[in-house]
Amino acid sequence: MAEPFADVSAHHGARFDHLFTRMVPEADAPAIAVSSQQLLLGCRFPDNSFALASLEHRTHDVSITGLPETMRMEMDDEWVMPRTLPAGAKLGPAQ
Repeated sequence: MAEPFADVSAHHGARFDHLFTRMVPEADAPAIAVSSQQLLLGCRFPDNSFALASLEHRTHDVSITGLPETMRMEMDDEWVMPRTLPAGAKLGPAQ
């Protein structure tokens, strides 16, 4: 799991991956399936020190060689992030 972060850190570039994992949301809870698309970006702070930005989009729309379809769709629908803005939302400067 650390390889993508090390790759972006070493080359100060960008990386896009499709992921599937199981995570435990709290102590003594059962593991839950999570699938996502992840964008890692090498960035710079104003003092020129390195920063790593990670953007995650939880979705069933992942393509991972060897991942069975049943596992790809295993994440609960309530965890899927919408691809559209909520009704009435607008992009642009704050009013």
